[in-house]
Amino acid sequence: MSSSLDKLTAALFTLLFAALTSGSTQGSSAHAADVAGCYRIRLGPWSGPFPSGWPDVHQPPPTFRLDSVPLPAPHDQGGFRRVSPDLAVLHGLTRFPPGWKQVGRDSVHIYWSTGFSGVELRLVHVSPDTLHGVAEAFYDVIGPVEPTAPAVAWKIPCASEVR
Repeated sequence: MSSSLDKLTAALFTLLFAALTSGSTQGSSAHAADVAGCYRIRLGPWSGPFPSGWPDVHQPPPTFRLDSVPLPAPHDQGGFRRVSPDLAVLHGLTRFPPGWKQVGRDSVHIYWSTGFSGVELRLVHVSPDTLHGVAEAFYDVIGPVEPTAPAVAWKIPCASEVR
């Protein structure tokens, strides 16, 4: 009985993983080019404290560029593309580059990470130049509740301040 349950659990996990990762970049190449560009973001209040004790690592840059160029291997898995700049608090010393990917036809996931802590934006298109959603802090310690904040990002002209 336990063996059957283990097989069923493994099969369900595999199906869930496939559903979450497959199709997320299919048919989105043209959309990725439309989404690529420079953005300014505004976050609302965070829902609570940061368990990491490092608030700066959970703040996305105020302006950023979503590039259409894929991340270098091995970070390109899942269709992730380049984001700049990295988190200022890291002073360019990260081995885990920020990235973004289109999910479905109307959503974008963007992350900045130390490899242990960071922030992910889960945004939905509300107009061709505006994205609404949530910023989610993350930390590699399992258990603490991570705070979230409402987020709005809108396209801006790319300038030298957004690298």
